Amino acid sequence: MVIDYGKLIYGDVDSSDYGIYISGEGVYNAPERAVEFVNVPGRNGAIALDQGRYENIQVTYPAMVLENDQESFRERLGRFRNAILSQKGYQRLEDSYHPDEFRMGVYHAGLSVSDLLTYHQGGNFELTFDCKPQRWLTVGDYPIPVESGDVLQNPTPFSSGPLLEIDGYGSVWFNGHHVKLDNAVLGNTLLNDSFVARISTTD
Repeated sequence: MVIDYGKLIYGDVDSSDYGIYISGEGVYNAPERAVEFVNVPGRNGAIALDQGRYENIQVTYPAMVLENDQESFRERLGRFRNAILSQKGYQRLEDSYHPDEFRMGVYHAGLSVSDLLTYHQGGNFELTFDCKPQRWLTVGDYPIPVESGDVLQNPTPFSSGPLLEIDGYGSVWFNGHHVKLDNAVLGNTLLNDSFVARISTTD
């Protein structure tokens, strides 16, 4: 079997900068939906109560590093270990197998290298991240200019919370919501269950 090795970026750590390469065996799994099953006396089967959310998911990347000598192997692996363990809390997690998506994950495991190759010049290990269930689209990193009457379409079957930046003042209608903008308001953020509007003013 030929393994297609790729790379991951976690926070500001790019695995390829350290000669660490991954395979994509464990990156296609889906999160578990939170459902409570209630048994009712006298009724066949159970009632499924959907909690309206998904559980976190563990994403595991088989990884490897290979060097020409033992000293370079130890040095490269040590720098990568220090870099990835220094990342705190949820960080953006990207991999080359999903170039259009990213996750938010936490790396809190240690680093155990096994199957050391000849003369300890390389080895295999796993990188396991505890990830939020969502996958975010990288196209969301880029603004989409819209004008009155334009329609923004959600390209996925899941609910989304777009960030709307509105410059100026006047009235704005979207999804049945009416927002009146005051040109004296600067830097406020409006929230509801379907949108986030970041408001700024113009001269």
